Amino acid sequence: MANKMLKAALWYRNEQDLGVIPIIAGKKTPCLTQWKPYQERKPSIEEIEQWWGRDYPNANIGIVTGKINNLTVIDLDKPEAKTEIEKHIPDSLLMPTVKTPKGQHLYFLYNPDIPNKANLFPGCDARNDGGYIIAPPSTNGAGHAYSFLVHLKNTALSKIPEALLIYILSYLKTRARVVPSTERGDSNNKQQIATVSNIIFKEGGRDEMMFHLANSLIRGGMPTGEVQQYCMFIAGNCKPPFPENEVLRKIESAFQRRGRSDITATESIRNWIAQQWSNISATMYQQDATISITPQDKHKIRTIFARLAKEGLLVRDENRAGYYRVIDKECLKLDWHNTSHHAIEDFRLPFGFEQFVEIYSSNLIVIAGSKDAGKTALLLNIARYNYKRHKIKYFSSEMDDSELNVRISKADDLDLDEFDRLVTFYNRDRNFADVLDPDAVNIIDYYEITDAFWNIAGEFAKIREKLNKGIAIIAIQKDRNMQLGRGASFSLEKPRVYMTVDNIFPDNVLKIISAKNRKENAPNPVGFERRFKIVQGINLRATDEGWNLPCVE
Repeated sequence: MANKMLKAALWYRNEQDLGVIPIIAGKKTPCLTQWKPYQERKPSIEEIEQWWGRDYPNANIGIVTGKINNLTVIDLDKPEAKTEIEKHIPDSLLMPTVKTPKGQHLYFLYNPDIPNKANLFPGCDARNDGGYIIAPPSTNGAGHAYSFLVHLKNTALSKIPEALLIYILSYLKTRARVVPSTERGDSNNKQQIATVSNIIFKEGGRDEMMFHLANSLIRGGMPTGEVQQYCMFIAGNCKPPFPENEVLRKIESAFQRRGRSDITATESIRNWIAQQWSNISATMYQQDATISITPQDKHKIRTIFARLAKEGLLVRDENRAGYYRVIDKECLKLDWHNTSHHAIEDFRLPFGFEQFVEIYSSNLIVIAGSKDAGKTALLLNIARYNYKRHKIKYFSSEMDDSELNVRISKADDLDLDEFDRLVTFYNRDRNFADVLDPDAVNIIDYYEITDAFWNIAGEFAKIREKLNKGIAIIAIQKDRNMQLGRGASFSLEKPRVYMTVDNIFPDNVLKIISAKNRKENAPNPVGFERRFKIVQGINLRATDEGWNLPCVE
């Protein structure tokens, strides 16, 4: 890990000319008691090597924001904040974007008008002069990683879109606070309004910007009088001047658009439902909506959902209040007589489990394992058993190339050059259906899910739909004291084989939870267990005599 972080820190400094500082792992506190000098100068290569090479080898990486690095970052921690910000970013704009444990970081060129401010508005922080952000491949205290969705090396920084800049600055102005004179040290008993710098409307685009501002305030549920007050305030402080009568016309047009959107609310919800395939709710629609949702809107949306249920488009979920199931009357006819799908020949599983079941093309196999129980060792061995017979694609969300090298090189009786030639490893932690090979053995180590566990069935369905002659073996996390992995019964819906693995001292225990397509004359293996140990991180050593039901005293 230390070498990995040092390598990344040097990449930021050497390749991107960014000043970095070490951050206490699992926290957001700098390791350096005096880090402010690095707001004025970038650390030397020698300093970085000393920090991560000697003083703080396990530290996370912080990038100093502001003028020194020509960098301003918008930090989104809540879905509604992300939805709001995206309204003001053109669809064509691609910016460096980081997936954080709570949301996203959007990287832009430095803009001095944006303050370094937590809670810029609900769910959104801004990091600028005087601040810093945590950068990939850092992790938080729970072990969740920061990772690039759009990488710095592939996309240059761009200016903050003017619509977004106006939105942010107007939001700050409308919430400008009254500062008592005693806070300013002013002897005069007066009050002062704290404001930001004047907004500049580009020539030829100011009409559109003023309409956009009024429309944003109206969609946010602001009363008419306050919309007029704030728009007039912005107009009176912008360059060039914006006439009052034009401001009123823009506000009127924005209210008219809002009225038209109310008429189409049912149509919008119908279109959204048509794209869903799992259990849904009014809250899920609100999170995906492209407009701000007011309390009045929420009531209207719930009413529309109830009406669509009466129409027969939806049916209420009896087990969860507020949830509905989309009624899907479409059925795909199965051409079983002419299908090309067949049992995968000579496919091997750990400890000879293939003797009990047939594995067919497009099948899913799931291994749900608790922490350090051996998920990766099992998956690496599946690749090891089958790489000479089947094309293997291995997707790893945690291991880098150096860790893979250490583990694989310790495998017994493995031709490393041949293994490297025939098995392709990739770093991947999301959207596996987009990259899998439909005709290969796809090994996913592992599929991470931290919330909305019921979605795991839908994600598995996406993977299965992309398979043709190939299969997918998927590892998921499992809590030590739970029978099933994350997603519980939802994770059981699609797999044809479902195994769990736990560390039960002094052994690791592999257990069969579900097994479809039993081989002829084979016993039912559900409930069977094998006990084993892992040697040098990859070699499996059975500690019992065979698959069998556990003894119960």
